[in-house]
Amino acid sequence: MFNFPEPNLIQLQQAVNNQYALDLTGLEPLNLGADPNTVLFLARSKDHAYFLKLRSANFTPLSLCFPKLLKDQGLKQIIAPLPTQKGELYTHFDVYKLMLFPFIEGISAYQQALSPKQWQSFGSTLRKIHGTSIAADLEPLFPKETFSAEWRNLVRDFLERIQVEAFSEKIAQKTAELLLKEHTQLSRLVQRADELALELTNQALTLVPCHADLHAGNLHLTKDRFYLVDWDTLILAPKERDLMFIGGALLGSHVSPEEEKQMFYQGYGETTIVQPALAYFRYERIIQDIAVYCQELLESNEGTEEDRAQSLNYLASNFFPGSTIDQAYAADN
Repeated sequence: MFNFPEPNLIQLQQAVNNQYALDLTGLEPLNLGADPNTVLFLARSKDHAYFLKLRSANFTPLSLCFPKLLKDQGLKQIIAPLPTQKGELYTHFDVYKLMLFPFIEGISAYQQALSPKQWQSFGSTLRKIHGTSIAADLEPLFPKETFSAEWRNLVRDFLERIQVEAFSEKIAQKTAELLLKEHTQLSRLVQRADELALELTNQALTLVPCHADLHAGNLHLTKDRFYLVDWDTLILAPKERDLMFIGGALLGSHVSPEEEKQMFYQGYGETTIVQPALAYFRYERIIQDIAVYCQELLESNEGTEEDRAQSLNYLASNFFPGSTIDQAYAADN
């Protein structure tokens, strides 16, 4: 379900050919990710394949400039955007921002476990990203962590609504039933995140460049390499904004949380973890996901029944034993 009209593929192919001096032979839609502001294509020419991304909203040039900076500094685990004929990192097509990347055949870390070598490479790569100096012209483009209550307030609102509002659509009813069942636990999550946000706001925490969305779908694996992809959520934040993913039940279920941490930190190296920050970012990620799924399932009947049922399953998975909520509690003890 996308927040924009489908692009005209003939016109899109012509635009790419003109802007990038290519001779594409076809575009194949790719059903990847869940971002309603993005549509993706595999673009082919006679000799090459490209990854074509259109973005209709919430676009920032930082999502292209910073990965290019990392690539230029020698980080091989980054797929940098290709420049247009004018040397720009993106162009315009209709209502979209258009960007083009090399296409690298592979699968996500949901589909395949990282090898120990890839885990270590993941760790060393993230350490370099966190240590990257931000040039003066890029720094204004970076949002900064504010510990905002926006998502927590949304979840509070939904927890109030489900107690007084009736939902007619089947998946919406099941969503409300799940939230009612977990009402006490969700209220506790929101309250604890509030407490930690207040505590952290009053601390002088070091802010570093963070990817901020390091779930398994954004780790692209080949036979012997891994790549960090999708840089739309870059932010200057405490390093725990990224480190919370390690052992947080968000990187697939191939190994235990302890094994994830052991292999990752062999590459990342020794560091002092601010435990309240780690716990806060785990709570906040859960709360944000719940808010987004509630918006999708309670405020709209759009989407196929199959897609809506899958979203409900994703929502419910937070409450499974050993999943994200349990790992957030573990970080808070």
